[in-house]
Amino acid sequence: MKSRNISYLKKLKARRILGRASQVDLKTLLSATMELCKSNIVKKHVKNSIQSLESSFYRLSA
Repeated sequence: MKSRNISYLKKLKARRILGRASQVDLKTLLSATMELCKSNIVKKHVKNSIQSLESSFYRLSA
């Protein structure tokens, strides 16, 4: 039961992040999308996007 509650809280937090998408950075937005997504193919692409954002070439300047 505990793991179900934890996953529910993660999904609730992800929905809140997507609700205020204009206020969060791209990496957080992609992580929330990955949490709510059910398709393994989409999760794979989101994970690759997050990894490419972590590389120095794609760093966003403030």
